[in-house]
Amino acid sequence: MSGASSGIFTADSAFPLDVRDRVLSNEFTQQWHERDAEVVRNRADIQQQIAAGTEARDISVVPAR
Repeated sequence: MSGASSGIFTADSAFPLDVRDRVLSNEFTQQWHERDAEVVRNRADIQQQIAAGTEARDISVVPAR
């Protein structure tokens, strides 16, 4: 790779202010992608699913950062 960088993939790049977190795509993120209103309505259930997936180390659910 050359010395030039867009800054997007550098560790010291500024994170966009309107983005709270970045994760790799998995089955769970694909399921909820572009369903913002449903995510808001189901936040508690989604948080429980993430907690259970984290405890089980289920990579289809766990946010991979």
